[in-house]
Amino acid sequence: MAIANDFERQMLDLMNEERREAGVAPLQLETRLNASAETHSDWMLDADVFSHTGEGGSSAGDRMGAAGFEFDGSWGWGENVAWQSERGDPGISDDVADLHESLMNSPGHRANILNPDFDYVGIGVAEGDFEGWDAVMVTQNFARTDGTVALDTGKEPAAPVVAETDTQPAPEPQQPEARPWQDRFAQASRDDEVNNEPDEIVFNEAPVAEVEEPAEVVEAQPVDADEPAWGHEADTAFDNPWFVWLDLLGGSNDDVWSAFV
Repeated sequence: MAIANDFERQMLDLMNEERREAGVAPLQLETRLNASAETHSDWMLDADVFSHTGEGGSSAGDRMGAAGFEFDGSWGWGENVAWQSERGDPGISDDVADLHESLMNSPGHRANILNPDFDYVGIGVAEGDFEGWDAVMVTQNFARTDGTVALDTGKEPAAPVVAETDTQPAPEPQQPEARPWQDRFAQASRDDEVNNEPDEIVFNEAPVAEVEEPAEVVEAQPVDADEPAWGHEADTAFDNPWFVWLDLLGGSNDDVWSAFV
């Protein structure tokens, strides 16, 4: 389980403002989804890999389940991943805002963010070296379930306790432990899977271009621009798989550029 940091809560606020304007109920942070998102963002930085396929060949759904999220009853999941090179401004709040805007400008990623069928989200924002760049990596894990959830209220969840009789004193409240954040924060990419009534699920069907096979890898070429490089990737999966890949090449100035596949 993981508690979201300030940058991850900033991204949640941006996402929920978009949902409010679209007339959609807000997403709630879920601690197990936070853990899966943070783990994947950290792994992508450590492995120097940008992909929905994670450690050990895992899918986003695999990682959410491994973190303890319960997919019961009517369930579904989705994932957005994105990264960009850091701006020169202090902190990464501006990078988080840029990444959010970039995802909202991509139809498939926007569909995940605004999907009314998703109730819960975990966000992982990590900061570190990626392909030689000082990068901010973001992973957003979306889900719905009829199972038990562990909401992120901003405090570490208390351990389960055995019910006491009325004569027993109430247990002392547990103090939250500070999460030892490293010099990372971030993530973004998109995977969707639904196990019930897929014909009614439309959020998986908003690709920029319909393709049956992954698009060819595009290598970045440095170009003059005022904005840092950024990018995102998306793919989808169902019981009867079909795939959509979104490849984006960002612009750059003389010091900052990158490619996404």
